[in-house]
Amino acid sequence: MRAIETQINVRETGEAILTLPKDISPGKYKVVIVVYEEKEDEFSMSPEIDKAYKAEIDKRLEANKNNPQPEYTMEEIIQRMETRIGRKIQIK
Repeated sequence: MRAIETQINVRETGEAILTLPKDISPGKYKVVIVVYEEKEDEFSMSPEIDKAYKAEIDKRLEANKNNPQPEYTMEEIIQRMETRIGRKIQIK
């Protein structure tokens, strides 16, 4: 099993045009499609930018894991949220 992230173009007829990586051999496959409610922008990131973006996120997550530095206490977060929405909130 393999997860592949790609884009599809859906026609008014319900048909979809889908491009898969070239290393997928021809044949029939069982697939699961998850469709996000928001449509993709016409101008998405290139694969190189996408890889660099994911690498940066991974680097930051690893740095945070190795040296966690919480910037706000829960009380500060609640206070900021209450100020933003203009009313008290209840946290369980």
